[in-house]
Amino acid sequence: MQLSRPLTLAVAISSIGAPATAQSFTPGDIFLLSQRVNAAADAGIMRIDSTTGAASQFLSLGGVTPERDTLAYDPYRDALLFAAHLGNVSNQASLYRADGDGTVTELVPQGWAMHAFAPTGDGRVYMHPSWNSEIEYLDATDTLHPVWNEDGTAPFEFTSGAPFVSFQYTAMVYHAPTNALFAAAEPWSETCDGGSAIGVVVKRAVLSPDGSRVVGPVACVEFDISMFSTGEVPVGFSVMDDGDLLLSADTNSNSAEPRMLRIDPYTMAATPFATSQHTSVAATTAGTWSSVLGKAVMLDTHLGVLRAYADGESGGGTIITPSVSISDPNAAGEYASMIEIGAAPCAGTVERYGDGVAGLGGYVPTLSITGCPTSGSTVSIHTAFVRGGAFGALLLGNAQASIPVLGGTLWLLPTVTVPLPASGPTDTAGTASTLLTVPVGPAEVPGTTFFFQSVFLDAAAPEGLSFSGGARVEFG
Repeated sequence: MQLSRPLTLAVAISSIGAPATAQSFTPGDIFLLSQRVNAAADAGIMRIDSTTGAASQFLSLGGVTPERDTLAYDPYRDALLFAAHLGNVSNQASLYRADGDGTVTELVPQGWAMHAFAPTGDGRVYMHPSWNSEIEYLDATDTLHPVWNEDGTAPFEFTSGAPFVSFQYTAMVYHAPTNALFAAAEPWSETCDGGSAIGVVVKRAVLSPDGSRVVGPVACVEFDISMFSTGEVPVGFSVMDDGDLLLSADTNSNSAEPRMLRIDPYTMAATPFATSQHTSVAATTAGTWSSVLGKAVMLDTHLGVLRAYADGESGGGTIITPSVSISDPNAAGEYASMIEIGAAPCAGTVERYGDGVAGLGGYVPTLSITGCPTSGSTVSIHTAFVRGGAFGALLLGNAQASIPVLGGTLWLLPTVTVPLPASGPTDTAGTASTLLTVPVGPAEVPGTTFFFQSVFLDAAAPEGLSFSGGARVEFG
């Protein structure tokens, strides 16, 4: 395999172990779960073509829950996951999956308060039960588990930086390159330590290699979207094509405001992506990233249209008029969640294993493979949370191991060592990346397994070296 010179930016496509089966949903389609999809005020899930506006009702619902971010697409299951009422709204809402042919299966009975869904692509789906500030996740067998604290003694909870209620986050997303969950809350429920309690709050919790625990410090950032409202509510996260996160918000204000934020997952910098302003802007209740359009897409519940925004754009955006009703024309502001169907699953798989050793700031370096590890492809091998400017090495091997060394563990038998200097100023958090090209042609390439690990000089580590965990890559 050929390794290129190190790069400072990783490709923004996750390759984790989704089954290599035909996808029953069309990549790029937008799905909208809404409290009222027509003049009869019926609840349902709509399918919308973002390029043509062609729309149809995918599912009819008895009602939705009073939560945000209640819809997600899971590439592992090739299914929509949603919390809603089926049939009569008086029935207890549950957590369901819907396959591409419309078949609906109950996953969590009476899971009415589950929301903020964050699929990883390998069978895990993280979510928030709104009665506490914990995180739970479904595994690949549809069994529900709590996410534990670092030492595994109690469920992990986001703790408040101010004397408010526990952190009630309304949106969440999983970011593969940092192996972290990002959760967003409205101002009344939370602040960062020393924060102002007037802006949306975004927190980052880095996961253990198996995803069962939160490890290391929780990072936090605040951003005041609205000068005229403290009711700014995060309504959805997306991963944009450049790898940054898009956070959409509802401010219930008619002012020109940056309801679309860009979040850098490495530095936690929050900056405006686009500013929306039009006569019905207070009725914006959902948003998502569209890879097809290369724009953020927001739901206007007053006019029943979608509005697409490019980076840096202000105003009313480009209007996408659906071919059928997607919103009640006699009302506005209904509860809604909106997502885009991602790319088809990758044939190759990536699995993290083994704990690393923390360095600067108490963070463990996180190794990720982005791109699709198949014959002829190029993938990026990326390590986050390393000491900026530090010298490091990427280790490659074809056998897993567990060898104690210099305060850490080698999780493979190294056969190749590649220099991997970290970017960023000294003594700040940096990243390190390099590219790997998978050979074309040989029949033996599919199914071949390699192992990776990265190690960096870091004076903050117990014996001067910080270690990532291991990554097992099976090429498709």
